[in-house]
Amino acid sequence: MSPTPNEPADGQIFQGPTEEPAGPPSEAVAHVIPATTGEVVGSAPGEYLGATVRETTGSAVAKIVLYDNLTAATGNIVDEIELAAGASTPEGGISHRGDGRQVVNGLWAVITGAVQGSVFQ
Repeated sequence: MSPTPNEPADGQIFQGPTEEPAGPPSEAVAHVIPATTGEVVGSAPGEYLGATVRETTGSAVAKIVLYDNLTAATGNIVDEIELAAGASTPEGGISHRGDGRQVVNGLWAVITGAVQGSVFQ
């Protein structure tokens, strides 16, 4: 009798499905983080899936604070990312990957320093 696709053959160990590599889900929309502070980076409600960011000068620290707001740096803080000079976000580049924090209004970014990156929503 031959094994079904989900059963191991005699003497073999069934490994099961492999996990996908780390990163944003395929359905995520990437929003570019603005070069200046005080701008909208996600203009719709939904889930905050994370961000990938790097400090671009190589000689100064940087900080990004994301608020659940479309017009100002007030309301709930969705994420706060601090970077050393020349550093990038951890975990394969994604900060707070996969925890799906709910965003009611959208995302407003307050940036200190020089950064480059994207927010996934």
